[in-house]
Amino acid sequence: MHQQPVHPGFYYSRQSRANIITLTIIQFTGPAAAVPAITLTGDDGSRFRAENRGSSQYRISGNKPLKIGVEYRIEPLKVRVAVPKLLMAKQIAKNQVEMVYDRPCDLESALKVTNYWIRVNRKQPVGIGTVGEDGKLTAGNSLQPQNTAVAPADQSKMRFILTFSKQAAPGVIHEVLPCFVSQDGHSGYRGENWDQTSENQFTGR
Repeated sequence: MHQQPVHPGFYYSRQSRANIITLTIIQFTGPAAAVPAITLTGDDGSRFRAENRGSSQYRISGNKPLKIGVEYRIEPLKVRVAVPKLLMAKQIAKNQVEMVYDRPCDLESALKVTNYWIRVNRKQPVGIGTVGEDGKLTAGNSLQPQNTAVAPADQSKMRFILTFSKQAAPGVIHEVLPCFVSQDGHSGYRGENWDQTSENQFTGR
């Protein structure tokens, strides 16, 4: 059994003989798509489906032959990545912020403190802030484990608490900006975890 690329972002498990590849499993190498099944269509007219079996894998119903030299398209071509979105962030103590996501998170990425930034409405960061109002998010201005900890608030994998060694600056607007937090059961997401509907701002008190 070997693994070879079949499409950017995907790998297939296969056994080869002559010019035939027997396809058994397609696996996403990036974030998994939130679709129950995908369809492979060859330019020779062949077509078959693979069912979602979790862990970023899609299993073919029975072994299917792929012909070398035939180009196969994976549909739907526009797959929607299911990732946690930050619903709300609020200050619950002078040095603590509670965060609530819309779905269970992968704990490894959700508990990685360097996956979080806090923007403040000042030219330079103050208090628990890591980036000023005009600053860009970089690896160098994220929260750091030497002065911040993140822990689950309960067993839901949706609620987390940031605890800081400093206190939030009173009267300053803070915006909590998580990135790279994957959905529970998946890994590898490399984007933002908030949008314009996130209630991720609070005024320090």
